Amino acid sequence: MRRIALLSLLLAGTLAGPAHAGPLKEECMGVEPRLGGPCRGAEVIATQVSASCRYAGLLPEEQCATPVTPRVSKRLIREYEDSWLHRTLSFQYELAAPLPLVNAPWIGTHNSFNSASEPFTVSGMDSNQQVSLTDQLRMDVRSLELDAHYVPGAGGGRTPVLCHGRGSGELHAGCTTERPMAERIDEIAGWLERHPRQVLLLYVEDHLEGVEGHDAAARILRDRLGSMIYAPGGDGAACREMPLDLSVARVRRGGAQVILLGSCGEGAQWRQLSFGDAERRANETGGDTAFGPYPSCDPARSQAFYDQRFVRYFEDSTGLSAGTAFAAGEPPQEGLTPEKTAAMIRCGVDLFGFDQLLPDDGRLAALAWSWAPDEPRPGAGRCVVIGADARFRAERCKDRHAFACRDAAGRWSVDTKVARQKARTRKAARRKARRSRCRGAAFAVPRRGVEAQRLADAMEAAGVETAWVRLTT
Repeated sequence: MRRIALLSLLLAGTLAGPAHAGPLKEECMGVEPRLGGPCRGAEVIATQVSASCRYAGLLPEEQCATPVTPRVSKRLIREYEDSWLHRTLSFQYELAAPLPLVNAPWIGTHNSFNSASEPFTVSGMDSNQQVSLTDQLRMDVRSLELDAHYVPGAGGGRTPVLCHGRGSGELHAGCTTERPMAERIDEIAGWLERHPRQVLLLYVEDHLEGVEGHDAAARILRDRLGSMIYAPGGDGAACREMPLDLSVARVRRGGAQVILLGSCGEGAQWRQLSFGDAERRANETGGDTAFGPYPSCDPARSQAFYDQRFVRYFEDSTGLSAGTAFAAGEPPQEGLTPEKTAAMIRCGVDLFGFDQLLPDDGRLAALAWSWAPDEPRPGAGRCVVIGADARFRAERCKDRHAFACRDAAGRWSVDTKVARQKARTRKAARRKARRSRCRGAAFAVPRRGVEAQRLADAMEAAGVETAWVRLTT
């Protein structure tokens, strides 16, 4: 269809290149694709050394880099925060704030804590991320994953730590001198205090064993985050699953900033803080699955499935996973490429679990479904239209376009009677003019990528190239 062709041309210029492969892995795969796994293992170790040097300030940033590691620096993160992309992703986050969790998109990282920015440990040698938790948040990540283990600490007694190790049934193998969980939660709490309107989806994969370990972790979360947690409440006798109708807007109204997810765990203290993660686990899929552009999406799932379920796609870039696949004779994992990410955000995927996310990563650009590049343009106008490519553009309110309409069931249509927005009239008169539009529906704005695509479908069916959306700049 015409809108898909336009979208493909747009993406071709901005999403080129591998998402999280470093130079060594790229060279290896150019010789033999199956060599990507072993080369990725060597790359992980080099990245750990480079990032430890960079974050510790041992040398100037440019001297910490090595020829085999992907490019990342504090400077790039600062530049990202000043970019059109950051403004657009922040806009999309606010646009989706009223949506229930079952339909709200979340930018997330997989094993967020397992970062090369951390002090060297055995488990950290095989990192999923390159930048710190704080820097991930600066890059518009709003879903973090933490693996909590209850193991002996520096003082001799057991304490919760964040570790990329084996479970309690395998004696937490791999966990050695990782920093305590309390220090990592302090880092998250500090960022949230500086950004009081931001709401974080915090997933804790717990290996905390019995009630004692869960109580210890619950005390840390309660002490460090306190009223920031949107807690299930109650007496903790039963586990309450994640409420799919909960929204960022509702969490804000409750004065909170953290939605805590995890297993139902053990003990009342834990269950008073954490929602169960059954819905998340039931509908998560590895990034290697086949996924095409809207409307084909994931051939194994219908559009109704995405509307009714909380759906997560994730990837695993660790050297261990790559080496295991290599030993088994399996092809290298593709993961969440920029092209696949662009398709997913426009098909209704709710939660992304990215590995090795960087500030100049093509997958971040792929998540921008709303504003067309460099929009809204200064001086272009206060009103907003959506085009056949399902992207927003600023327009003068006196221009004439059809109206975008959405009914109570979520179906999109177009009021094809072309009219001005009348933005300069009195507010009451403007409301009256809008009520005369969209008979049986409401003048509306898409709040997620799949809604923009469905509106584009309705526009194409009506023979309309542009339509006003209920939004002003």
